[in-house]
Amino acid sequence: MKFEKLIDIENLNLYYKKNNQNKILQNINFYLCENEIVSIIGESGSGKTTLAKYIMGLDRDITISKVKKFTINNIDINDNISEFNQLYGNKISMVLQDPVMSLNPTLKIGKQLKILFKEKYKNINDIEINKNIEKLFEEVNLNNYKEIIKKYPAELSGGMNQRINIALSIIKEPEILIMDEPTSAIDSDNRVNLVELIKKIQQKRKISIIFITHDLILSKKIADRIIVMQNGRIVEESYKKDEEFDFKDNYTKMLYESAQLNKNDEKKNNGNSIIEFDNVVKKFHENRVIKNLSFKVFNNETLGIVGKSGAGKTTICKLIMGIYKPTGGKIRIQKNTKIEMVYQNANMSINPNQNIYKILNEENYIKKRRKHTKEEIEEYLKDFNLPSNVLERKSTELSGGQRQIVSIIRALLNLPNILILDEPTSSLDVLSQKKLLDLLKKIKKKYNLTYILISHDDKVIKYMCDRHIYLT
Repeated sequence: MKFEKLIDIENLNLYYKKNNQNKILQNINFYLCENEIVSIIGESGSGKTTLAKYIMGLDRDITISKVKKFTINNIDINDNISEFNQLYGNKISMVLQDPVMSLNPTLKIGKQLKILFKEKYKNINDIEINKNIEKLFEEVNLNNYKEIIKKYPAELSGGMNQRINIALSIIKEPEILIMDEPTSAIDSDNRVNLVELIKKIQQKRKISIIFITHDLILSKKIADRIIVMQNGRIVEESYKKDEEFDFKDNYTKMLYESAQLNKNDEKKNNGNSIIEFDNVVKKFHENRVIKNLSFKVFNNETLGIVGKSGAGKTTICKLIMGIYKPTGGKIRIQKNTKIEMVYQNANMSINPNQNIYKILNEENYIKKRRKHTKEEIEEYLKDFNLPSNVLERKSTELSGGQRQIVSIIRALLNLPNILILDEPTSSLDVLSQKKLLDLLKKIKKKYNLTYILISHDDKVIKYMCDRHIYLT
């Protein structure tokens, strides 16, 4: 059966306006058919999100395109920009990678949903809107809609926020949905559940989906066709046949092999306990997040903390850091222990308006201390295989993996004994993930560190950790 092409792109080349000699997308031929799920995979910087932004009409102010053909719903986009602007948000919608940053932090969830319902149905009243919200929440597997609509995004888990983003994206009944790394910030169980949910919505609404991910295994679960990108090019395309894909390219095989992390077989060295939790309880209002938790962290080990979204992993770290105080029980930390934390979202923890040299000296500026020289910082850059010229760049000019490394170096410059790593690899592709984990192992030995590693990825925990605790 022949299906109509909803998106058809031929021979696309894309450049940054600053440097029109450097192609960021090269000779791209891409199409999306009716009722099809196409997955685009590749490592950071391969061009996946750049292609999605081009389709959505984003980044026009910083890029120049040369394309033989670009149509959406048989509309020539190059000649009909005004018609394309009508398609955006209506016939074509996008779910962004970061579920919290995609939502307005100052508006309750109900208000954000109401805005879109009123845009779609001009004369709709609040009673009808609430009925529609209830149906929509059932469709995206969210219960207790009356409670959720009263909350702000920051009061919900990553998985719940992502479902709300999906709900927002389908209110206007689009024909095309672009999903950019929608599962990267949630735990493995929720990841599988979300993929099943996306397939269910796609089949019910007959939507065509572009599913961008660095996870080849997830791609195989959801996609009808998989496109592999590397360095701005499409290197391979494979169709599902008898529930399987047949990959030929060595780069694709390398992506698959990098996802298979082996168990940590390094010698354990527990030594003395430097942190002890003794029947610790943490409540927020009447909600008990941490319940009578007891565990120890030993010197020079890597302790993993595992659990689903909302299980309390990050809350434990904030208790250790002193950001939160326990409601009950005791936390003992060995005297003169210096602890630094690397947060999950490097984009949110790094000032985009400053260059990397200033970011790495941020605490020194605030506390009016001696600044780290470029030579001192370059020693750490060498450890992580970063060139010294990154010091002059801003975070927006770095890849996701490079931004995460900058966050780690900023913590290491304060000479900690313990480094808390909150989901350090969740937003990275499998190749960048493996490289960063190996670098973290090397750095741990060199600086005699103790790691507390939070992850929802069992493979990462097994690869890195001497012990782990599981939160339910």
